[in-house]
Amino acid sequence: MEQLVNKFMDRFEQNRITFFVNNWWRIPIIKDKQEAIEQGIRSYLNGDFIVCIKTLYSEIEGIVRIAYYNEKGKDPTQNDIIDYIVYKAKSKFVSLKSLGFPDIFFRYLKETIFAVFDMGKGKLDFSRNTALHGIAKPNEYTKAKALQAILTIDQIYRYMS
Repeated sequence: MEQLVNKFMDRFEQNRITFFVNNWWRIPIIKDKQEAIEQGIRSYLNGDFIVCIKTLYSEIEGIVRIAYYNEKGKDPTQNDIIDYIVYKAKSKFVSLKSLGFPDIFFRYLKETIFAVFDMGKGKLDFSRNTALHGIAKPNEYTKAKALQAILTIDQIYRYMS
């Protein structure tokens, strides 16, 4: 299984990433974050997965938070952010079970990107929160998780385009 994952990740080299990332800048909210996002992607390509993840995880939330605020006129809660992504996916695709928004991606968002942690209970699974609050362990910042951050932005771009 690990060989398949590595083979998949190897396909995401600079030319391929540049090809799909250049589409992102058509969305003004994402365009406004271009400098930070490009730094995260450069970090991925240079093998600096910690910087990639810390940069892109915060930008993922920012993109959705700003889009929500612009549409609803109020600051979203964490649950509002997740619900908003589902709302955008539903408005773009006929079914949440489509290839555009598989249930597993929704679960990934809830359990990894927007998951909460609890130090007292030892609930410290790798997430945006553990990464950005300095709780995640250095060995948890992997190439696979960094690529997932890039692909998460790509998925969100597709909902907003």
